[in-house]
Amino acid sequence: MEYKKSYKKWSNKGKTLNPESLTVNQGRPEPKRKRGKLASLMSEDAKATASIHELSYDFGCRITRLFQYLTEDAEYKEYVQSKQIYRSGTSIGANVRESKHAQSDADFLSKMSIVFP
Repeated sequence: MEYKKSYKKWSNKGKTLNPESLTVNQGRPEPKRKRGKLASLMSEDAKATASIHELSYDFGCRITRLFQYLTEDAEYKEYVQSKQIYRSGTSIGANVRESKHAQSDADFLSKMSIVFP
């Protein structure tokens, strides 16, 4: 049995397009954005008494909103730096969660030393 991969290619054959109606996507339909609702951000008073787990989650939410802001504008989309900010900003919360379930004190310290250099 042979598997054949098929590709759908967007084309303008047989269609006339008005040059003024073209967007950045060159007439292609806008992609659907699948964005869920983000958690509300912490107030400054709540940050004073919050744990490191809550603070890292709040920081991750702020980084996610920054990433969405940097990539939403159709004319000035920035991908390389915004993706790096997103990866490095959310890795803080991931390391805090990993340190919560560390197997030893040395493992805990190694995870937290990544969070707090």
